[in-house]
Amino acid sequence: MANQKHYELISELNSLLGNDEDKLICKQITEFLLGLGYIPKKQKGKGFALDFKNNKLNEKIAKLGIGNNNCLNASMKFYASDNYSQKFKEGLQGYCDWLFTDAGKKYVNEIDGKYISCGCGKCNGFDGAYKYEYPDGKFVIRCGKELVRVRNLTVGDIGEIIRILEAQHNFFIKNASASSR
Repeated sequence: MANQKHYELISELNSLLGNDEDKLICKQITEFLLGLGYIPKKQKGKGFALDFKNNKLNEKIAKLGIGNNNCLNASMKFYASDNYSQKFKEGLQGYCDWLFTDAGKKYVNEIDGKYISCGCGKCNGFDGAYKYEYPDGKFVIRCGKELVRVRNLTVGDIGEIIRILEAQHNFFIKNASASSR
């Protein structure tokens, strides 16, 4: 449950944002996440960012922080949804593209024409993973433990963000219930 310190962290994040649209997006997302039981924790390191984790589910669902020009940086989990806009597809493609760099190649296995990158054991290689198909038919299954950055969010994206985060949250609940049986 959120306490005064959590609200102060969110207020600090909002005060650092450079434009009113980002402040409104941040406010809507944080209120929604708090309502679902995700509380912010300040991330250590350079810059200012908050991770949102539900301690009962032991799941992190989003990270909100300050980017270039004091703009909102938003990363989230959304592998439980397969219906999302081009913005989310571009974020996912960027996440998958890394696998084909020199640094990423060592984390990929090709099995039956699918490129699989997961060693965590948590996502079981498919159910809890992102799936992305390139225009050339190359299919990637990428670990769902990571957050995916979605760029250039606008107020018009708030409804989609909430729908996607709710789907992800419901996936976490379903899996928590299944694993406790």
